[in-house]
Amino acid sequence: MRKLSNNIHVSDYSEIKELKEGVKNWMYKYNFKRFHSSLNYKKPMNVYLNYVENVA
Repeated sequence: MRKLSNNIHVSDYSEIKELKEGVKNWMYKYNFKRFHSSLNYKKPMNVYLNYVENVA
C-alpha cells in the first residue's frame, strides 16, 4: 500500500478525481485547521496571512 501521508492511502481511491479531492481536503485541513507545534501552535495559513499583511 502506498501512502501520501498518514491520512491518505492511494489504494483507497478508484479514480484520480477522487484522489485529487482527498488530497485537496487533506491540504485544507493541514493548512487551515491544524495547529503546528513548529509555528508555536498556530495555523500555517494564519502565519502566512499575517506575514503577507505585514510585508505589504
